Amino acid sequence: MTSPPNIIRNLFQAWRGKDHEPLESAPEFWRRTLPDATMNLLLRFETESGPRTIVAPRIPLKVASQLADTMIAAGHYAEVVDAYPALTVAERIAQIKANKTPAARPCLSLSAA
Repeated sequence: MTSPPNIIRNLFQAWRGKDHEPLESAPEFWRRTLPDATMNLLLRFETESGPRTIVAPRIPLKVASQLADTMIAAGHYAEVVDAYPALTVAERIAQIKANKTPAARPCLSLSAA
């Protein structure tokens, strides 16, 4: 008999078809889960002069998660946020054009015809 996770996996494979690649093979997934993937680390803690917030950009995931765990264990706020790579202007324009839908043309009213 097949175990429940295998049954669910088989069901999803049947739904998406055999030609679909698994999520783990997507480049975005690789980048976000690699130990050296760059992340932004957000830290917030109290000092004598009031609360302080630190945003540390481009920290490797492994280091950022260790720092966040230590800060949380000490009772402070810490969050690791994925830092997407910077795009050049040309890449950004190409991305905007690819996502743009054709604008609707204004309708002429019947009385104007």
